[in-house]
Amino acid sequence: MAWLALRIGTLLFSVGLWVAALWQVLIRMVQLCSICDACSQDAANDR
Repeated sequence: MAWLALRIGTLLFSVGLWVAALWQVLIRMVQLCSICDACSQDAANDR
């Protein structure tokens, strides 16, 4: 029974790490998109 709990704990831990990594990437992409939107608005205002 203990090894089963250990396996489940390890699985949840690795899934948590993956989710955290994907979340970081998603936040980075959103930040980049907002920066790009700001840049395109600046370019539109210059014209």
